[in-house]
Amino acid sequence: MKQSTKLITGCLLMAGLVGSVWFLGTVQAVNTAKSSTDDNSRPPVLRARAILRGAPGSGIAGVVTFTQRRGNSPEPGVDVVARVTGPTRSLQPGRHGMHVHEVARCEPPAFESAGGHFDPGPFGNSTPVDLNHPFHMGDIPNLIVSQVGNFSVGSLRHRTSRITLSDGPVSVFDEDGSAILVHLNEDRGEPGVTGASGGARIACGVIEQTSAKDSDDDDMDDLSN
Repeated sequence: MKQSTKLITGCLLMAGLVGSVWFLGTVQAVNTAKSSTDDNSRPPVLRARAILRGAPGSGIAGVVTFTQRRGNSPEPGVDVVARVTGPTRSLQPGRHGMHVHEVARCEPPAFESAGGHFDPGPFGNSTPVDLNHPFHMGDIPNLIVSQVGNFSVGSLRHRTSRITLSDGPVSVFDEDGSAILVHLNEDRGEPGVTGASGGARIACGVIEQTSAKDSDDDDMDDLSN
C-alpha cells in the first residue's frame, strides 16, 4: 500500500512538473509572438543628420539631427536637435534664424544653391523667401547662441510637425533633397518683411538619412574630416 501511494505521488509530481514546463514555454512563445507582432506593426524610427559648415575661414561647424519616432509618439512630428560652434567673430551671441531649405546643395560662401525655404505643395511659396515667412514648412525657431570666452556655442531643440522623414507631401527627401541653414541675424517672424527671416546665410548642411548608430553619435567627430 505504501509503495502504491509513493508511486502515485511520484507520478503526480512528475505530471505537475511537466505541466509547469509546458505552461512556461507556452507563455514565452506567446510573449515572443506578441513582441514580434508589435515590432512589425509599428513604423520604424527614422533618422537623418546634417553636418553644418560655414564659409571657408569662418570656423563655424555643427551637427543637426532629425528623429521621427515610432508612431510619431507622443505627438506627431520630427525632433530637431542642433549644436553649432564657432569663433565669436563669425558666430555672434544671440539669436540666429535657422530653416530647412528646399535643395540639398551647400555651395559656399553664400549658400544660395540651397534655394528658398522648404515649402512644397501646390500652395507652397518658397521665393521670395520673405513673402510666405514664417509659414513655410521649413521654418523652425531661432538658434540660440551663447559666448564662452572667444568661442560661441549655439543650440536648438524643437519638434516640428511641418516636415517628415518618411515619404509624403512634406518629406525633406523629395527629388532634390533638402538642406538646413543658419543665418547671420535673428528670424523676427514678421510676415512679408524683407530681411526679417535672418538675412545672410552663414552655415549650411545637407540633410541625409542615417542609421541609428550614426545619428546617436553627435560628438561632431565628422567635423574634423
